Amino acid sequence: MQRYAGVSVMQTDYSAGFLRKTRNGFLKPHREPADKRREMVNLTFRAPHGQTRRRPRIRFHRPRKSRLFFAALAVLATGLAMAVDSFAQPATRPQVASAYTNTGAFSYTAQTIRPDPVVYPSGVAQTGQPLVIGDVDAATVSFAYQFTSRLRHEINGTIALQVVFLGDSGWRNAYHLVSPAPFSGDVASTSGQLSLSTLGQLLAKLQAGSKSAARAYTVYLQPVVEYEGVVGGHKVHGTFTPTLPFTLDAAVFAPQALNLRDPSSQVSELGKELHPAQTGDLTQSVANVISFFGLHAPAMLFRIVGCLLTIVALVVALRSQRRRRDDVWSHEKRVAFRAGRTLVDVRGLCEAVPPGSIVTEVPAFDDLVALAVQTSRPILREPLAEVELFGVDVPPRLYLYRKALEQQAQAQRPKLAAAPEPQAADGYPEVLRRLRVTAGRR
Repeated sequence: MQRYAGVSVMQTDYSAGFLRKTRNGFLKPHREPADKRREMVNLTFRAPHGQTRRRPRIRFHRPRKSRLFFAALAVLATGLAMAVDSFAQPATRPQVASAYTNTGAFSYTAQTIRPDPVVYPSGVAQTGQPLVIGDVDAATVSFAYQFTSRLRHEINGTIALQVVFLGDSGWRNAYHLVSPAPFSGDVASTSGQLSLSTLGQLLAKLQAGSKSAARAYTVYLQPVVEYEGVVGGHKVHGTFTPTLPFTLDAAVFAPQALNLRDPSSQVSELGKELHPAQTGDLTQSVANVISFFGLHAPAMLFRIVGCLLTIVALVVALRSQRRRRDDVWSHEKRVAFRAGRTLVDVRGLCEAVPPGSIVTEVPAFDDLVALAVQTSRPILREPLAEVELFGVDVPPRLYLYRKALEQQAQAQRPKLAAAPEPQAADGYPEVLRRLRVTAGRR
């Protein structure tokens, strides 16, 4: 290979490397005659020295014992622990919460058939008053239903009203006072006529048919509300069947709460029976709150924070260990760092020696480091034009080590002269002249 002004020229004789196929299908070496041999010339163009710009390589060395590196490792460990602990637990958990409420209100009124200024001064029996069978023939009973929810919902269903007879012996009979009627929305109501004379006749038949028949029966007004719909994105369906108990005997038809002796208990119990309520529950997914070293937060938040801390700490740790090519430590700095000593740059290391000090030269830098370790002293460094001084001040002695700079050592190396390139008589390179002649023949 020959080189001319940045152009590398390689001359190759390939005439003896050909294989030719014979008639039988075999391959055998073929060598062309000497007058037909050709030469291959490979030209490699290279840019002149100093014009190319190489990207600085990133080098990684032994871990630096810096505060930033150890702080990054601590944050990395914390982030990893937080991420592992949060990912090991579910982000959400099922929770049963009250989502809606079914409420109702019983009411009844009755017009007296004969005036009774003591029991019914206004001539009308109101809700909560007993109904005397001889004075009241029929009563209008009503029930108002309402569906309540803080969530978005759509409800529809049917509402009916029935009367249930229940005896002390367990005898039970029920009949529909109002047939089921459909409704749509949050509010529905129903009302019907309850004949007290019919109830008195039924009671008389029951008592006449058996000697052991009870003197009083319990009659329940029971609305039947069947609802279905969507609440908060969940399908719901159910039945709301509250009851308002009455005591029926031969003389009076009155709410059962009036049988209590305490007046305050009568009022509270009657209020509960007249205004029943029923809550409905839904199973919803809520954020799972976990604890990490005393901190309470949702698991999803710990996952995000843990991943961010891990990524940031890893980036900081890697960047703290990365050095570019121009930041590569010298051999002396590496040796001092491994020994736990620090290089301190100073000026006038030899000129500012205190009086009475003894300057002692050491043959190797390792010996100077050993002295610095034994005496727990820093290593002083002063770069000069020709040498680089390293010293350890141990009064009254100053130990010095002199290191010749690499530029001076390279300048003292003898340069080897390049071999002259073969040229033709006219000064033109022989290989290029042959290439030019071969191109002219073609």
